[in-house]
Amino acid sequence: MDGKTIILSSLLIIRQLLWPISVWASISLPQMPTTGIVPDGVLTEWPADSFQLFSNNQSSQTPRWAAVYDDFFLHLAIEVIDDTLEFSDFSSQTFLGNDAIRIYLGETGRECALIITYQQQLGRTCVVADFFPESQTPTDPRWCIAAIRETPQGYTCELSIARWRIPGLETGKTFKLQIVVLDFAAKILRQVHTLNGETTNWFDTDQFLLFSLPF
Repeated sequence: MDGKTIILSSLLIIRQLLWPISVWASISLPQMPTTGIVPDGVLTEWPADSFQLFSNNQSSQTPRWAAVYDDFFLHLAIEVIDDTLEFSDFSSQTFLGNDAIRIYLGETGRECALIITYQQQLGRTCVVADFFPESQTPTDPRWCIAAIRETPQGYTCELSIARWRIPGLETGKTFKLQIVVLDFAAKILRQVHTLNGETTNWFDTDQFLLFSLPF
């Protein structure tokens, strides 16, 4: 793990423990590595030391995540440990019984919301707009290119989100970000993992973490 990753991980943990969100400074995300990012669910282009654990609630099943940006996209990678994959719910538009990743991001009061899940029988990733009562920005799933890939330990998710369509993703601005990993088994919610460690009221925008894209 390099020095930048250690500092980023330490700042996230310290500010969760010591300060309310009203006084949190935003964390700057790194620019894209020269190898580039292809959102295909294969994470080989991501350096191993670019990943960090969700929140400070560490366990053997705590997901890992990483983020970089370029001139056009915010790129996210999530690695999930899950021994009971549930990707069989086709009964609703939002796949309510499926393992899924939910992304909330944007400026305060203008957050967008996406659900990323997988149709196992068809072998395809699905991106749908999530209902988010606090949002004033309509979300279009076409703003996001995403891929979920099953692994022996669970699954990976890799996605690229069009910066120009999300308020706050301009360089020099601050935006809020929440990533939620929902773990179902037999269509019953088993675990919830979030960036800020909030596992019940995880869509409370006041508790989202603050990030920025440097100039």
